[in-house]
Formats: sequence, structure tokens, C-alpha cells
Amino acid sequence: MSELVIKDGETNEEYLERIKNIKFSDMNLLRGETPEDIQHKAHKLCGEYLGGAWLEIKQDNIVINRISGGLTNQLYYCALPEDVKTLFDEPREIALRLYGSKHMGTWDENNERFSDTIVSVIMSNKGLGPKIYGVFPQGEIQKFYKVNHLRFVINSFNYMEFR
Repeated sequence: MSELVIKDGETNEEYLERIKNIKFSDMNLLRGETPEDIQHKAHKLCGEYLGGAWLEIKQDNIVINRISGGLTNQLYYCALPEDVKTLFDEPREIALRLYGSKHMGTWDENNERFSDTIVSVIMSNKGLGPKIYGVFPQGEIQKFYKVNHLRFVINSFNYMEFR
């Protein structure tokens, strides 16, 4: 990520020229270490908040993949194996968001994510964010959406645009 920082004395044009050929897919965008007990933690949380097949399945059978990105939170894709039967409204895939520490101080150090949780729930209820299946002190269980990621490119006029 240090290659994205403007160097001392570098002009905007020099910076844009230097970064236009960077392959962002090659960059390691993971923040923080994946907890050793992530399989156990995901199994416990999904069973507790989702129930059904998530509660019945053995923890080693849950599919878990770390999703890169995020400066302060960790995001994991969790899914049931294809051969597991579920109820009609039970999610087969979820996103497990684990909070990291904030970089800015808050009014209440013991509950520094309280406002984030409230905003997430309100946005979800208004249809402006992912559906929330569960909220707990260390994170959230959200609906998983399959999407293409945004990336920025330098167009022929040397402006950055998102695609």
C-alpha cells in the first residue's frame, strides 16, 4: 500500500503516471491477523443467531473465507455446504463482520462501536444497507451479497474513475 502514497516533491501528474499500472489484485489488502479460532467463533455465532442448519452442522463443515479489505474491521464469507438442507427462509451464505479497534477516540471507550451498530441497524431497516441477522459486541452477521468489487483506473484524460 505504500506505493499509493504521494512521495515528497512528487507532482500529481508524476503520481498518476506512477500508479496507473499498479495491479491492485496483486496487493495484500488484509488488515490484522485472522483469529486462530475463527472456525469455532463463526460456528458458535451463526448457530446462536441463525439457528436451523447452522446450529446442526459441525463446525469443521462451515465454509469460511476471509474477504480482503477494510481498515478497521475484518469480513468473512461463511456458507453451508451444498449438501446441507435448509428451511426456505434460512440463509445459506452470510457475511461475518468482526470489529477491530477504531482509530479515533470515542466518548465511551468500553462501547466504541455502539454508534456503528445503531447506524447499521437503521440503514438495514431502511433498505440502504445489508440485512442484519445478528448484532453482538464484537461484530455483526449480515446478508452476503455477490457483487463485483469497485476499482479505480486512470482514464485517458488522467482522471481517476471507479468501475
